[in-house]
This record gives sequence, C-alpha cells and structure tokens, in this order.
Amino acid sequence: LPTMSKLATASIRRALRVRWDAFRHSGISAASRLPPLCLYDFADSNDAARDGWNAMSDSESIGGRSFNRELQVRQEDVDREGSGVGSLSYLTWSGVTDVVLSDAQAATVGPRGHISRTGYCALRSPTFGLGGVDLDDYDALMITCRTENDDGRVFMLGLSTDTYIPGDVYQGYMKIPKSKGDGHFHQLTLPFTSFVLTSHGRLREKQRLADVVRGLEHVTFMIADGESGDFHLEIGGVYALSLGAGGLTDLAKDGTRDDD
Repeated sequence: LPTMSKLATASIRRALRVRWDAFRHSGISAASRLPPLCLYDFADSNDAARDGWNAMSDSESIGGRSFNRELQVRQEDVDREGSGVGSLSYLTWSGVTDVVLSDAQAATVGPRGHISRTGYCALRSPTFGLGGVDLDDYDALMITCRTENDDGRVFMLGLSTDTYIPGDVYQGYMKIPKSKGDGHFHQLTLPFTSFVLTSHGRLREKQRLADVVRGLEHVTFMIADGESGDFHLEIGGVYALSLGAGGLTDLAKDGTRDDD
C-alpha cells in the first residue's frame, strides 16, 4: 500500500501538472476554444495506478449489504481507424447495490436520526493538492466512459471543492448508453450549471452555482439510484471543457451531451 507521504507527493504533482496545463492554455486567443484540460487519464502513467482511487459502499458506513467487486486498470488493443492497432487504458469499477434496509440498520440512530435509505457504492478519485485546481476558464466536464449495464442505471458524479462549508458536494447525473459491443467509449459532457449542491448526500435548500473556480479537490463517482443489482462502469478519463455560451446552448435539455 502507498504511504501517506507518497500519496501527498502524488497529490501535489497532480495539481501542479494540471495548473501548468491550464496556464499554457490560458495564452490561447479568447476567440478560440480552449483545448480540453486533462484531469485524470488512465493512458497517463501518473494516473494509471490504482493508488489513490478509493472504492467504498454502505457496508462500511452504515452496515448495508452493497459491495464493490472490482477496481483495477485494464488495457485492451483497439483499432484506431486506419492508423493501426493501439492500446487503450481504462479503470474498471463494478459491484452490487442492495437497497433492502436490514433490521439492524433500521434500528440504528446516526447523527441525523434513523437510517431510512441504503444501497450505494462510490469511487473517489485521487486528490489535487495545494487547495485544488481552479477551472475558471472552463464550464463543463467530459467523462469518457462505457457500461455493460443494459437496464439504464444512473450514475452520479460529485465535485468536491476547496470550500469553507464541510460536507458540501456538487452532484451531476450520468445516464450512460450501453456499449454496443464494439469497444466504443462515450464522451459524456456535463456543464457545471447542471450540478446541484448537496450536503452530506441531501439537497441543499439554498442552491449556488458550482464554485469549481475556487479549486476542484477531487471527484466521486457514485451509484445510488434506488435499485438493487449489479453495476459496471469503465472510465477512460475526466477532462475540463471550455464550451462557451454557444456550446452550452447546444447541449441536450437534460444537461448532458454524448459525443460519439
């Protein structure tokens, strides 16, 4: 297992790498769209290790029966449309959710009262050190991903920022079409305006726009859709996008765009 000092060093290096890339992009003319800013990419050897990615479930936190089955980086050969066969790296995350509340859970009284819901798994990314990375020149995230689920299960993406309010997380929703069996990864775009503010998993009464400009510290993938059963998600990378007003207008009404 990695030591705390090793993880801290990696966190700082990751933040410096993204800040440097963002600085280089900032010199591009305002009339041009900025290129995608890579936050996590499993083709990058610095991100390709499992170290720093942390899978969790309700079994550890509230005594539930959900569990994570697999978390590992995989590689496969792909045909790059006439340029020959290349290698594709991605993170595989799978498990099982169980929404049936046990008698022990129902009798448990936590800091916010009796447990009334269960059935979630989550995957937290490595952190960006030094207070996170500012994304003030960007207005959306793009996740390259695919799933083997054919039942339309919905994943969530949480954004944790450098904030003075503990527990605040911005959440967006990802409905990923099932892979067609050809190895295709979808490019799912979520504008920051589509994220809602939550606190300890509950929707805040007073909303504010996702203040990722103040420092994105890490992202969390989660499945908590009120369904029991298997889930499977493969993640190729996470990128920040600069779409501009026109690009945001072109997004689908549900706030996401799947760029095949």
